[in-house]
Amino acid sequence: MRRLIFLLAVLCAAVSCKDSSVDDRVEPMLKVTPESVVLSYEKQSVELTVETNLEDIDVREEVLWINVNGVEDGKVRLTVLKNDADTSREADVTITAGELSCKVHIVQSAKGELLTLKLGHSSEILDSPQWGGEGVSGTIDWGDGTNEAYEAGASHEYPNGDRHTATFVMENATSFEISRVGEIESLEISL
Repeated sequence: MRRLIFLLAVLCAAVSCKDSSVDDRVEPMLKVTPESVVLSYEKQSVELTVETNLEDIDVREEVLWINVNGVEDGKVRLTVLKNDADTSREADVTITAGELSCKVHIVQSAKGELLTLKLGHSSEILDSPQWGGEGVSGTIDWGDGTNEAYEAGASHEYPNGDRHTATFVMENATSFEISRVGEIESLEISL
């Protein structure tokens, strides 16, 4: 019986002891999201999320049209300047921590043809026109202090039937179709 107790004690001691040859270090890790960003030609801010167990995060951009605004709380904040060129542009931003690095690929479209459409109306609900063209993007000023980026199927509700002028500034639009004329009182187009 003593021998059994002694063997159990030795076995427990062996199981609870760590093998000093096992490496307890944590593997270095660096992850940046998103890995690529596609932007319109306009000046805009970009925020990247950095996950790492390392210190001393460094950010390098090698073009003059991307500026690093700061690195704080796991976020890298960039400003991408307006692209007035007729061609798109691309660049990589490199984020490093320790010996690890990640690249984020940034593509900014060229300034395309701009079409501005102003719709004067007194509707309580106004739908965005359907825009034709490849790579159509833009902004909508609904005329009541509400502004937003264009999305297909955009619609806006007004609190009353007062007169408003909604302004659509669209890039790469080649045509538009208004499905509900409703109470549209004026239409102005400029290129």
